Amino acid sequence: MWLNERLNPRTPTSDPTPIETASRANKNFVLDALFAFDVLGQAVMAKGDLKAARQRFEQGLEIRQRLANANPTSAQAQRDLSISLDKAGDVLVAEGDLKAARQRFEQSLEIDQRLADANPTSAEEQRDLSVSLNKLGDVLVAEGDLKAARQRFEQCLEIMQRLANANPTSAQAQRDLSVSLEKLGDVLVAEGDLKAARQRFEQCLEIDQRLANANPT
Repeated sequence: MWLNERLNPRTPTSDPTPIETASRANKNFVLDALFAFDVLGQAVMAKGDLKAARQRFEQGLEIRQRLANANPTSAQAQRDLSISLDKAGDVLVAEGDLKAARQRFEQSLEIDQRLADANPTSAEEQRDLSVSLNKLGDVLVAEGDLKAARQRFEQCLEIMQRLANANPTSAQAQRDLSVSLEKLGDVLVAEGDLKAARQRFEQCLEIDQRLANANPT
């Protein structure tokens, strides 16, 4: 789901610093609970039990929402909340509830946009923003809103292009750019703009060819 699952997923922190007002024992309890909800959610989702996965992720989301509300100036608490929203959205997509999934991804995007604006030189914040843009774009495609999806993918491409330009020797940055070009090309095909789609696919191919030549084995 993250750029055709070719991007590395984001991982919530295990750092207890956002939980500033709790006792040490309570901090450990909360962190253990969050870890358990995430692990159990992923495990039952892998087994196809989407209802149970949604329940676990929603439980984790509820806790991270409280932590973010209690620590509004903590970037890490806000980022963890964004990741929880993404997890909840992913399950809703798998369940076919696209409207609810879109709402979760829009909430995640709002947080990531705010964090990226506050720290525009952070590659991590920019990449988080690109992940949210793509998740929302994927849902919009599934809902049939191709124009809105294209706008999100174009925003993501702009970010990926900047990151790739800033890290020309990074294979991951170049690969992320390639995937972003491919996703935009796909939606342009769906819109019937084959010329523009071909241009994006050619750019994607050029990057993939260069990466393949650099690592032929």
